[in-house]
Amino acid sequence: MSNNIKIVIGSWGSYNECNERALGSKWLDLSDYSDWDEIMEELKKEGFELDGIDEELFIQDVEGIEDRSVSFRKSIERRAGTQRVLRKIRRRCKQVFGAGIR
Repeated sequence: MSNNIKIVIGSWGSYNECNERALGSKWLDLSDYSDWDEIMEELKKEGFELDGIDEELFIQDVEGIEDRSVSFRKSIERRAGTQRVLRKIRRRCKQVFGAGIR
């Protein structure tokens, strides 16, 4: 396993419509992108309608963080660990993409 963080981005609109993008994007290796605009361009190439049905995005899956609590199938008792991991993701995204991440 590489040390790179990879994500799948989903769209609430496509998820709710159960269309061809309902399962999200392909795996996106964050080291392949220098900013959020490059990720948006990749999503457009994959057919996402970012000014339409796919305007509300979410991170659907994460890989590459050395913490077992990333698995969203774990019980509710692991919530604190998951929150810690999400904070790590946010910090890493801020490092990679700048201050625009909340």
